[in-house]
Amino acid sequence: GTSYDLSVSEGASPLTLAKNQWGDDYIADILFQVPDVIADKSKVQAAKPVVQVTMKINSISSDTGSIHAMLYAQDSSYNWNNSKAVDVSAGKEITVSYDLSSMSWKETTLAKLGIRFADDAVNTSSISYTITSATVTVNSSDSGSAGGSEGGTTADGLDAGAREDASRYSAEVTQHPHDQWYSEYTFSITNHTSSAVSKVQMVLPTSAEPENFQSFESINVVYNKTVGGLIVYYAGEIGAGATVTIGGKVGFKPSSVTLGTPYVRAVNCNPPKGEGTSGGELKYTLTGQLKDTPYAETPVGKHGRLHLAKVDGYGNAPVIVDQYGKPFQMRGA
Repeated sequence: GTSYDLSVSEGASPLTLAKNQWGDDYIADILFQVPDVIADKSKVQAAKPVVQVTMKINSISSDTGSIHAMLYAQDSSYNWNNSKAVDVSAGKEITVSYDLSSMSWKETTLAKLGIRFADDAVNTSSISYTITSATVTVNSSDSGSAGGSEGGTTADGLDAGAREDASRYSAEVTQHPHDQWYSEYTFSITNHTSSAVSKVQMVLPTSAEPENFQSFESINVVYNKTVGGLIVYYAGEIGAGATVTIGGKVGFKPSSVTLGTPYVRAVNCNPPKGEGTSGGELKYTLTGQLKDTPYAETPVGKHGRLHLAKVDGYGNAPVIVDQYGKPFQMRGA
């Protein structure tokens, strides 16, 4: 994809959060100049742009310490669209991203693009920030800016572009920033239908394979280049109308990729297969032959159930023996 730098038009640091005339919180905005490449609905829908802003929060003055930030976009009717909010803490770096192709429209001109800080404080708050990067990345003919299917069928038997209707099954990703080099992410899936489902694949689109990518706590996640992102698999049941938070988390360098809007790829399906940037191909040729072995000639057929027992000549400690009481040594392949 092609990236364009965004310029701040209003909201230079430091900002003072003022009472929201439309709500009970206190707010302040950073506004960006809208580049021509995303100036209207047709350009946004054609380019599938993803906005990503990384900034350092220098200081905060707040009664509650509960400031959060989100990217937002409005057409000329001021129809509101926003990304998922992230928590803001002094001394921390945050990254917020928003896939503009998911926004709803009432008019055809993109009038506003910005970041909103919001605080539930009773009195006004202030925040000082430094923007590290602010870009909008659009699709080109040869590459997807925030991931996306390359077409075809993947090894799990699904179409590479498979996607469930978001009104039936939706997915969310929550970022937990550590610093500019590393963030962790957790995942949830909501079943909006009246029937339970299981064996669900959800996708977090990424512009490439994330740097320093790792997973924790036995979460089933792979990167798949053909699908264009991370595929998370939830094998358990999700009841009708229920939301589940998938156990475990993944981590990677947030600035190494552009993130798209997460979605549910399929339900009641096979687990995903990983596929790196090299296409997931082995670097060597598999050799050997398969053959049928009679049960009596297999290790289980020869030795039966193993157990521990003391054996003369092996000292006082018990050793592994087979069902006939003979010592048995287990060997690797």
